Amino acid sequence: MMMKMLRMMKMLRMNRKKKGKAKRENWSPRQEEALAKAFVHCTLNKRKGNQQKKDGFWKKVLNHFNETVGGSNRTHHQVRSKWMTMQTKINTFNGLYHQADRLRPSGSDDAYVMKQALKDYKSKEKIEFAHVAAWEVVRTNQKWSPVPLLNEESSGSGLKRKSSDSGNYARGSPNVEISSGFNIPDINEDPSPPPPRR
Repeated sequence: MMMKMLRMMKMLRMNRKKKGKAKRENWSPRQEEALAKAFVHCTLNKRKGNQQKKDGFWKKVLNHFNETVGGSNRTHHQVRSKWMTMQTKINTFNGLYHQADRLRPSGSDDAYVMKQALKDYKSKEKIEFAHVAAWEVVRTNQKWSPVPLLNEESSGSGLKRKSSDSGNYARGSPNVEISSGFNIPDINEDPSPPPPRR
């Protein structure tokens, strides 16, 4: 009887060990790129838009991810967790890339901008940017596209501004039209009506 009890206790201990956390699997750059493609694909769902529930959305991302990489043992929770940490780093790098693009010296190419952005990321975060393949996937998506500055044309980084004198666009024009057709109130004016005279 005692032997049976010892065997049962041993089996229970073995079962507990088996039910623990699954072995951690590292993400390859190919898998990160597939995750970025799956995320972009599912966010561009025209039928559902932003009316998707969190778990349902991440299950769709997982399904698309599995189709792309040929299957995996990952859960939608793991996929979501990986994307959230990766997205933070991608957003930081993307901002540095657009900053480097805006400050691009005359005659320099895209390789220079990329090199400068990677250097700036390493300087800021104290680590190399490891998600270039995933960033290449999302960078053309609207969320990661550059936002034009005030009076800057949205295409390119030429910093074209509209001259207030001629109405034409000129590079680096010192006379920049501030209002751009919008009625921006003068903050130095008193908006209240003048008191009635007696």
